Amino acid sequence: FADGAVDSISPDGGTTAFKFDFGSSKVIDEFKLYGNTSASTGWTVQWAGSNEDVSYFNIGAPELLTISTAGTTHAAALGGNTSAYRYYRATHSSGSPAAGHYWREFEFKIG
Repeated sequence: FADGAVDSISPDGGTTAFKFDFGSSKVIDEFKLYGNTSASTGWTVQWAGSNEDVSYFNIGAPELLTISTAGTTHAAALGGNTSAYRYYRATHSSGSPAAGHYWREFEFKIG
């Protein structure tokens, strides 16, 4: 996770956004979130994209992140995204993070 800098991140650790740099513009149209426990993480996020890491454009509607089974995934279409961006950001938009939840990996599908 995060280029090996940490093993996992807890959404209750004060983090308000995750930014991903894909190096060049790509259409990302699906993601999977791997975590340590099942159920809702309590986090609703708004995905957004940018090509210069300054102005971000919302992608779809905010989405509650839920992991279906411990160690497996929350998979979702990324708001029906059809635009190519270099940077993608998931920003906490509502909800209280559930204690004990740890996110281990985000996986992205390049459309």
